[in-house]
Formats: sequence, structure tokens, C-alpha cells
Amino acid sequence: MLVDLSPEKIIEMVSIAMPQDSKKNIIVIGSLAAGHYFYDVLKNGGVRTKDVDCMIWPHPKVKVLAKNVAEQLMNNGWELNYTKEYPPSNDKKTPVEELPIIRLHPKEDNNWFLELLNSPNKKLTQTSVRSVEKVKTKYGYFALCGFKYLSLVEVNPIQTQYQIAIARPEMMALANLLHHPVIGNETIGTTNIKRSNKDLGRVLALAYLMTESKKDLREWPRLWLDALEEKFPNEVSELSLVAGSGLKKLIQQEQDFEQAVKTCNDGLLANYNITSEKMMATALRFIDDVTNKLEELTK
Repeated sequence: MLVDLSPEKIIEMVSIAMPQDSKKNIIVIGSLAAGHYFYDVLKNGGVRTKDVDCMIWPHPKVKVLAKNVAEQLMNNGWELNYTKEYPPSNDKKTPVEELPIIRLHPKEDNNWFLELLNSPNKKLTQTSVRSVEKVKTKYGYFALCGFKYLSLVEVNPIQTQYQIAIARPEMMALANLLHHPVIGNETIGTTNIKRSNKDLGRVLALAYLMTESKKDLREWPRLWLDALEEKFPNEVSELSLVAGSGLKKLIQQEQDFEQAVKTCNDGLLANYNITSEKMMATALRFIDDVTNKLEELTK
């Protein structure tokens, strides 16, 4: 069940729990990052979510940093969220695909959990958009996942008063768009919600909140181009041309679009109750002002 979390309270709690020398290597992404950025326009100041995603960077240091962070949290009473599919293992021979992800919740508070993610391993993501690496801790072995396009959130993250950074909304949006150039069949957990619909819906939620905050979305194409040139210099044209393709497919498929709207209203836009008509208007404007403009910049 999703609960309303205070971005400020949770980010502060996470910062306090982190090893001091690791804080500069943490970027909070997802709902909590968006909640911090758009705090002034979120109607109740909270974000409805259950996971707090923390990406560790840069990549060459992630295994040591992840080990240190996980061990300190568990030493201080944070508890692991295990699933039946991925039980704990102390056997170094266990395949990484069968290991649990590092998901921890504060002692006596299982309404939300912190998940550690990996700055993408460039070598592993040459053939896939996802990388998985094994991390050894004194509490067992774990899988540390990274996603190719999440490297974009390393571009100029926003520093907070809590000594850890949050990802910029435009970089989270671009990462989601590039990760889903088509509507995939993968669903979330035991639900029928498609992962692509939720992630593309998140892009629209960010776009909607940008408008609510009276910030100019038309700045995004240039920021995106600069980020692509920094992180994917050999793929700039290719990625620019596909950045809007998943969203264009989403708005053409009624059932998928309705799923996207529902996930927005269940999550980041829970207190707005956005209609499908209003979200469609947001999508069409976003395609015209942002994704199409990115294509034009690279032609």
C-alpha cells in the first residue's frame, strides 16, 4: 500500500542514516526527488509512494559504497525487505540473478523502504539497458541493479540541505523516455500495470507539475541535448530521435494511456485527480514543445 511521505522528512532521515563520507555519492531519484523539487505545488506537501530510490555513483566506487551504506544501515537496526523469490544468500556461488536487491526499511516502520541502485556499468549496458552486479556484505550477498539511462541523473544533480543530492526532473523524464521507446509487456509485481505505462506516465506527471510551478518546459530540449552529448556522445542523434516515440505510442493506445493516468493519480498526482482529457492535453503539449524540439535540434 502506498502512503503519503514527506520528502523533507524522509530525505533528512536517509541522510542521517548514511555514512558521512558516502553522502556526496548518493542521488535520490523517483517520487521523493520529484516531491522535494515540487514541494511548493504539491497540494499536501507529501508524496504517495513506498520506495525511496537512492542511486550510488560514480560507477567505479559503487560496490564499496553500497557495502558501506548497507552495513551501516543494518548495523543501526534497518531491516531487509526480502521476497520469497529472492531469499538471502551467504553463498558466493549464488548467481547474481537469484540474489535479493538491497531494500531496507527503518526499524518498526515498514510503510516504506530504501532501495540502493547502481550507477550504470557501461560495459554491461553495451548489450542491455540493465546491469546487475554482486555485492558482498557481512549480512550476505546482494544484487545491485543499474539502468543505462539513469546515468543522465548524474548531470548537475540538485544539492539539498541534507548533504545528499536529488535528481533533476528533466533528467529523470529523459531517462524514462529512453528506457521505453515502445510500450512493453512487463508488468509491475502481481498487478496488470505495465512498467512502461507507469514510467511514461511519470514523465507526464513531471510535465504537469512543471506547468503548475510556472516553469518553462521549453528549456528541456537544450538541457537534454547537452546531457546526451555528455553521457552518450556516440548516440546523440539516435537517442534524440527515439526520445518521444514511446510517449507517442502511449497516447495512441487508449488502455495503456488510461493505465498511465491511473498510476499518476495513485502516485505523484494523488491530490490532483487529473482527468484523462487534461493529461492528454499535457501529453500533446509536451510532445510539441519538448520531444519534437529535441529532434529538431539534432537535425
